Formats: sequence, structure tokens, C-alpha cells
Amino acid sequence: MGDLLSKNKYILVGWILEVCKNLEFTSIFHAFADQAQLSQTFKECNKKIITCNLLKSNFNFCKALIENSKEIILKEEEEILIKKNQKTQNLMENFCNTNNIPHSLGKWLDNYYVNINSLGGEYKKAIAYTVANYIINYCLSFDEKTRHLCEEDLTPISQYYIENINERIFYNNYDCISLQGDANELILSYDADLLYFYPPSMNGFQDLKMNEKFCELFNLYCDEESFNKSMNERQTKGLGAKFSSREDYKNALFNFLKSASHIPIWLISYNNEGVLKKEEIIEVIKNLRKKINVFNKDINLTPLQITHTEYLFLAHT
Repeated sequence: MGDLLSKNKYILVGWILEVCKNLEFTSIFHAFADQAQLSQTFKECNKKIITCNLLKSNFNFCKALIENSKEIILKEEEEILIKKNQKTQNLMENFCNTNNIPHSLGKWLDNYYVNINSLGGEYKKAIAYTVANYIINYCLSFDEKTRHLCEEDLTPISQYYIENINERIFYNNYDCISLQGDANELILSYDADLLYFYPPSMNGFQDLKMNEKFCELFNLYCDEESFNKSMNERQTKGLGAKFSSREDYKNALFNFLKSASHIPIWLISYNNEGVLKKEEIIEVIKNLRKKINVFNKDINLTPLQITHTEYLFLAHT
């Protein structure tokens, strides 16, 4: 679904921490979390994290790195994941063949998927899916002229990502939670001290880039027809859906925040290239909260040398 200019999240994390340093909170509901870079950092700061995603690929990421507190993939389990398996389907290889992606990647993923099911426990499987997501993103980061480079043996790359994820798993004295479902509904059932989110685009969660679609297809492990059916079944009418007008999108933002009225602190990210103007975001918030602070930071998108402005809207009860 891609929240707005999501590549800047890594840049924004330090700034958001600075804005939050004087706030008193121990728990966060992170809606539309995607791969939850900010939640990983807040987990390191000993906060209880609740993440919410509609996409299974992002849910598995948060399951592996946010909710998971101790399970890692052991060396012998690494061997299980990469062993040759004769009982494979060709779903990912077929997808690669029809989308100008090296078929070797799809073939490797088909084999890897069968082996995932040999792992014990939901967290180990979530780690394995997340490793596959990293590999897909790595391979699709090459352009079409250089994409053949990912036809090399993917085993060392998978081992690297497994080790990387294993090192990031820890218990922070809280039982963190990864949810899959509609944030507009789930937020009604969970208490937290702080709500954070970066509003999804007006095109909705189904507006996926190729790498996002491929990751979701693999995490569902299905063909494109079943993939489209699954996406349609997960439709939402609130924030995260596709909107045809700015006013409908604005109303959806209002309704989502209204559903979060039980959470005392709201922290909302946005930017000057979003559908709504800064003043419109403030107007929506002021209809529900009296105390509002707005922070802004200019971000330089290198190597494009494009500058845009990021906003943080901080609202209290």
C-alpha cells in the first residue's frame, strides 16, 4: 500500500524520537505499520508495541521482529530451509516468467516455501517469510538490465538475512503484538498511550509496487487469480481503502481518529506532497482534539536532489 514517501522512514525515526522524548507513554498502537521501522526503534526503547497491517507480508515482518521476543532460526534450521525438495509447486517461478523476473528466483522461492512448513512454531515461520521478503526486495532492486545478477546462488544471501534478523530479536519486558486486519476496526479493541501512523495513500492498500505484490504473493503462496481474490476479500471502507475524492479521504481520516478517541496521544506523520494540505490535517484534528503541536522538517532526497517537507502532528486529549 505504501504510505507516503516511505523510503524516508529511516531518516524520520531519529526526528520522531526527538519529538517524543518529553512525552510520557509506555505503549504504542502503530496503525498501517508496514515494516514498522519506527516500532522496532520504540521496542528498543522499552515500549509496548501493537502493530496493525492488512498485508500478510508486513504482518509476518512485525510478527518476526516486533511480537517475537526469543525465537530465532538455528543453524540446523537454515539447512532445512535451503535443502532441495522434490515436492514443489511452480507458483513463484510462473509469476517470474510472466513478469520479466529471473525464473531462478521463483524456482528458489518455490523450494524455500515447502521447507518453511518444516519449521516448528509461528515465529520461526514468520522469520523465514521475512527473509524471503528481503530477498525479493534485494533481487527486484536491480533494474532489468542487471537483474540477471540475482540469478546467482541465493543461499548466502538468505544466510545473511537470517543472521541479521536473529540479532534483532529480543524481549523488552513487554508482550508486543502484531495484528493482521483492518486498523479502522482493530483500534477499537486495543488500549495504548500513543497512536502513531503515516496515513496510507488515497489509492489504498491494494496499490502495490511490483516488489510489494511479489512479497504478498509469496506470503500467501498462491497464483495471481487467488491473490486478487484474497486482496478483494480484505477490502476496507475506511482509511486504507481507495478513494475517488479528497473529501472522502479526509472524512476517512476523521473517522479513523474518532475511533481512536480512547488513546490520549496521537502522533501523525504527513508531508507536503500528500493529498491533503497541512491546514486540512490540522482542521481534522481540531474537530477532535484541542491541544495540537505541528513540527516540520525538510528532507533532501538524494541522489534526486529533491527537497520536501515532512510534518508531525502531535495531539493530546
